[in-house]
Amino acid sequence: FGEFFDTDSGWIFHYDLGWLFSENSDEEGDWYWSENKGWIWTKENIYPYFFSDNTEDWIFYDSDNLLTYDYSTRQWTPWDDLRLEYKSKEKKLEQAIGSAGNTDQAIENILNSNLSDDEKIDGIADMILFGI
Repeated sequence: FGEFFDTDSGWIFHYDLGWLFSENSDEEGDWYWSENKGWIWTKENIYPYFFSDNTEDWIFYDSDNLLTYDYSTRQWTPWDDLRLEYKSKEKKLEQAIGSAGNTDQAIENILNSNLSDDEKIDGIADMILFGI
């Protein structure tokens, strides 16, 4: 996880990641809260990957370059600039559909997306009922 200073108050200062609030640290992993990232989870054999509670997807931290790869947006971003915003059901579906020009392509995009099975079913049903 790298070098950090523990304040014994729940807050840690990680030398690369900045101030993080640490909670529920155990053998099942560690949850950290950051103002711009919300809750992120990792554990010893998973780091430098984090799971974002806001985006419900993974991010990868490249400590050599201080960059993160956000799997939900498929973009590289400097750690300090990374904002992991909560995505509504509608926003996730819109992102999965992408630039599909017709219903068949939209359904294919949804099925090939990283949405959960329940989100895929709900999204396709909504799309059929209400259009793309």
